[in-house]
Amino acid sequence: MGRIAIAMLVRDGSRYLGLVVALAFTALVITQQPATLLGVMARTTALIRDTGGADLWVMDPKVRYVDEPKPMVDGMLYRVRGVPGVAMAAPFYKGQARVRLSDGSFQNCEIIAVDPASFIGAPSRLSPSSLTALRESDAILVDRAGARTLQNTTVGVTVELNDTRARVVGLYDASPGFQTLPRLYTAWTRIRNFVPAERRMLSYVLVQLAPGYDAEQVARGIEQRTGLQAIPTQRFATMTRDWFLKNSGVMATFFGSSLIAMLIGIFIAAQTFRNFTIDHIRYFGAIAAMGASFGQLVRMVLLQAGMAGAVATGIGVGVASLISYGSRSSEVTSNIAPWQLGLSVAVMLCVGGAVALLSVRKLRGLEPAAVFRG
Repeated sequence: MGRIAIAMLVRDGSRYLGLVVALAFTALVITQQPATLLGVMARTTALIRDTGGADLWVMDPKVRYVDEPKPMVDGMLYRVRGVPGVAMAAPFYKGQARVRLSDGSFQNCEIIAVDPASFIGAPSRLSPSSLTALRESDAILVDRAGARTLQNTTVGVTVELNDTRARVVGLYDASPGFQTLPRLYTAWTRIRNFVPAERRMLSYVLVQLAPGYDAEQVARGIEQRTGLQAIPTQRFATMTRDWFLKNSGVMATFFGSSLIAMLIGIFIAAQTFRNFTIDHIRYFGAIAAMGASFGQLVRMVLLQAGMAGAVATGIGVGVASLISYGSRSSEVTSNIAPWQLGLSVAVMLCVGGAVALLSVRKLRGLEPAAVFRG
């Protein structure tokens, strides 16, 4: 029976192809859309991942994600340094500034200030020479993608940053951020030259742990002694990503578009497979006339749906993997996690089963004599 079922499926080339294409499209959507969502969510933590040398981020207790710092008084830096388990604590400023371009227009930028002595918080992917150059007068670093936005600014170029002269001393590779703004780095001792002075300029305190100390334990110590919020780097990244998932509407947008596309694929696949079963109802009738039970007919249909689903899942997941691989160095990345592959296979099994059950209804009550009628 199995060989007959497969022969019935593959010999009807056009319908078989249409069924596989519809199911492959469904598998592609199921795999690709969550991968794109993960890629977008990864952008929200780009600054945290690119910040080098920080084991703990210390901030105001009301801060909810990395792009929403609440400035603290500078004295908090010294209080954090006095907590047991803290090897080094460095100031970190995060804000925005405007760069005037050569044609007179302006570009908003993200500006970061790090401690020029320890360089804790500086870009993790940066050459030592560029890092040292950050100590020079009026020096700034620009990420390579941002340099293109700033009309192909390169090393040695002088720009106007908030009406103040700044000189580009290095370019670095940065992870693409959620806001796609050029990201500039300067020294903490120079930040008041580039941005309007405020009473409080300390966005975060970045902490390096002393050897042998646990991050969670030191974080609790900082919170008890300073009243601030101290979070290990990985947990802060998770906290930031979760905030965007809950508050940005990105999750709802991707879920809605994925659901609509998936339903379209399922509908096309179900209709194609149902038409296939109807067109071959005589063959099923002939097989029933030769003594096949209803259960055997059902197993034939399930085998046909399973075979088409397996081929389509392989194509859909394969195409999604190729897209993810090809997007590694692009602005729009998609990240396929191993659990997604298992989820896609499980969903496609359910889709294939549902498509088969819809078609099986046509076999219920099938009269073997139908094969002899015109």
